[in-house]
Amino acid sequence: MHGFTSYYWDVDDLSQEADQRAWTVVNKADDVGELLTAYQAMLHSDDVVARGIALDQYHYAQAQWRWGVHNPLAALEDDIAACAREVLATAPDPGAPDHDWPVVLAAWASALGALWHLGEDTDLPRILDVLDATVARGDEDGATDVLAGAFQAVRGCLESADEVTGRQAGQRLAALFTNENLPVSLRTSALGPFTAGQRTAAKLGQENALVALLHHPDLQLAGRAATALAGRDPHDALVREVVQTWPADADAASTVRRMIRAADNLAQARKTLAAVNSEPPPGPAELISAARELRNQGDPADLEPLMAAWNTDTTDTDLANAVSQALRRHLDDADDPTCHRIGARLAELASDETLPIEVRLAAIAPFFTGKLGHEDALVALLRHPDLRLSTQAAWVLVDVEQHVPLVREIAATWPADAPDPADRVRAELEND
Repeated sequence: MHGFTSYYWDVDDLSQEADQRAWTVVNKADDVGELLTAYQAMLHSDDVVARGIALDQYHYAQAQWRWGVHNPLAALEDDIAACAREVLATAPDPGAPDHDWPVVLAAWASALGALWHLGEDTDLPRILDVLDATVARGDEDGATDVLAGAFQAVRGCLESADEVTGRQAGQRLAALFTNENLPVSLRTSALGPFTAGQRTAAKLGQENALVALLHHPDLQLAGRAATALAGRDPHDALVREVVQTWPADADAASTVRRMIRAADNLAQARKTLAAVNSEPPPGPAELISAARELRNQGDPADLEPLMAAWNTDTTDTDLANAVSQALRRHLDDADDPTCHRIGARLAELASDETLPIEVRLAAIAPFFTGKLGHEDALVALLRHPDLRLSTQAAWVLVDVEQHVPLVREIAATWPADAPDPADRVRAELEND
């Protein structure tokens, strides 16, 4: 699919005619049903090459979501995960010749790629066993794909892990990154899961081992440890102190310094919004800058302060747009009561005939999240004489699949040259 074959396997090595025929269909199929049937045949083949290609196909197709490309193989994710676990369970015979190892490593790498997306916390022990077995061979250069895949899969599986499982994984990773006998590149990679966000890092623990690395003479290690600890109490102050001693042109230093600047900018943005009722209050430019910062770095806890900032001047179009964009970014992760409170206020703004149209459009935009309720306000706008409001309200309702028959009825009355997003609404209705 997508012109891709495999990361680790060659289709010319498919030894069975059935697998060769299945690959021809997978590679060219236009019909999803035919594709899935052929793909399953490869997935359940007794040839490791066919199974490896199938797992790589899923890994690649899943990665295409970044470009908005749907992965048709997602319909088989349970089978794919089961296959990946079975392949990962493969262990080389201790007495097997060395030339068997490339096949084992390729199989492991393909399985780990799939489990990066589909793995669960129960997969962590085997993933870490594979990691240890690969490291024990002492051929890091020849096992780069397995090592990279293992660290990525660990990060994916940690999302569903409880604290005990996370700490156990953290201990095993710490045994790698603290081992002075291992290559620095491998130790640095073992620190990767600790930099996957504060929630993941908290599950892994090992703060003492990370703090000890801050003073390591190799700045690759020190820098990765600093990245893991930056912004985390009580270690942030020490990270800032240590980073000041590093050369200005050190790559590791620049990464951590960017993190520190970002943390300081986030703190300043929150401080600005917290001062909206102070005397003197922050000016419009400060509020807009803070809203933009929170769009990039904030979280659901910032939603109500953002709304309070908007309420300071509901006629300012630039402020309305900045806050609206930040709200849309974080509403998906907010709880229902918060969403409904925000929705009630946005519905008032969208319905306020005294406000500029651009402000009212900004108030409508967060309804695309589908979490705000208050669709009655949007329904009321469907017949608004200003088609900018009418078409925007219609687009939201179609997108969240609410009141579609009414939208269809009203869209039929729009003139051919109705403003955007009229054409998008019509296209959605045609495809419905």
